Amino acid sequence: MPKGNGIYSNDRDVGAPKDGSILAAEETRENSRSVPGAFHIPGPRQEAGPQAGLRFAPAEGGQSREQRNFDNEADIVVEGATVHHDDVVHAMIRDENCAAYIYGRKFNLFILILPCLAVIGACIAIPFVILDRARRWNQDNSHSRSESRCEGIRKVVSSVSTSESLDDTSSPQNRALEWLCFHDELELPSNEQQEITQRYTLAVLYYSLGGSDWTVDCDFLSAAHECYWFDVTFDKDARVKGVTDCNEDLKVTRIMIYWNNIYGTIPDEVQSL
Repeated sequence: MPKGNGIYSNDRDVGAPKDGSILAAEETRENSRSVPGAFHIPGPRQEAGPQAGLRFAPAEGGQSREQRNFDNEADIVVEGATVHHDDVVHAMIRDENCAAYIYGRKFNLFILILPCLAVIGACIAIPFVILDRARRWNQDNSHSRSESRCEGIRKVVSSVSTSESLDDTSSPQNRALEWLCFHDELELPSNEQQEITQRYTLAVLYYSLGGSDWTVDCDFLSAAHECYWFDVTFDKDARVKGVTDCNEDLKVTRIMIYWNNIYGTIPDEVQSL
């Protein structure tokens, strides 16, 4: 059975020395107390028992066979305790080194991860920056193209409207020019002079006769061609209002707008039709 110090010994007795000195076995057991879990493996012809005791040196400095056997067994105890003690110490050192190594590894990984995160962030941010710049570039170019196109349209409509009416922001001419330049979904190119003139003239008519208050808008200012700016009403009979006739060249030849809550003055531009 184990004693309080965790060391096993046999129950054979050895004579105590005359001077009462104690062999190193007691010191070994005392030292082994600081090593939890250290065990002595009994040697040959040795049985562990609860009556384990200290061995004493033989008288006259001589050694008996049992004393020599005990020394060998004591050596086993010391070596066993020392081995276990060394194992514990070395294990603690290895654990500490492992912890330091892991901490160092984490620190190194953190240093390595920072550039990787920076690269990933750049890879994510660069496309957005490029797309944003492309969007702004498209907007700028679109605005520039619109301004250039509007200048061309203004030159075309200047043949049927005065510069004063085109510059007056409250005039039907200015509103028609603004719509043709920036809001017309058809987006006629500025070199289509005949189409621009006809479309502009009908837009001036719309604004001059209070088109926003018409009972039926007749599809004026829609994306369709001007020859399709009309509507059919069914009162007592079918009636067509708006552009009612075009020739083979898609030139407007007749306009019918009546009983449609119109007001204002017919503009001079209709003479160009």
